[in-house]
Amino acid sequence: MCSPRPTGTLSQLSSTMPPRSIYFIPIILCALYFSLMLFQSNVPSFPHFLTRHGEYSPLHEYKYLLKSHPMVIFSKSYCPYSTKAKDLLVKTLSINPGHPRNKSSNLIVEPHVVELNLHSHGSELQGYIASQTGRKTVPNVVVKGVSIGGSDDIAGMFDQGTLVKKLQDSGLRVVQ
Repeated sequence: MCSPRPTGTLSQLSSTMPPRSIYFIPIILCALYFSLMLFQSNVPSFPHFLTRHGEYSPLHEYKYLLKSHPMVIFSKSYCPYSTKAKDLLVKTLSINPGHPRNKSSNLIVEPHVVELNLHSHGSELQGYIASQTGRKTVPNVVVKGVSIGGSDDIAGMFDQGTLVKKLQDSGLRVVQ
């Protein structure tokens, strides 16, 4: 049996109906969902990562990363060697790039980490990085455009006491 048709004045009916703003909730939720999906991507959607034909360019992204960050760790989230290198560089050392316009800056900046397995063009980017640095494996720690090695290299330099000096010679301020 169908429910009876509502009767009464318009003001009585409107008091039983939800407010109009409730109809915007699904639209707002959809917009929020798609915004989060866009920001979850590990690849910034900058047009300068694209060729003039609209194709992804690992060259452009690599140049952008090196220009924007004094230290980049190319990693894979599941790799224990990557985790070891990230822990050493991020948790053990505090690194300040020493911005040229602000020599007295005490701001501590963590190395920029690119998780290649979460990156939508990770294999392309990793292939390009290998062609530039000679290192095909992760982690690959690049300081001021020069690869200083992987996990074993970083740990070895740290154990020998040469890592801090190497980073300082590259222009980074390092605090242990």
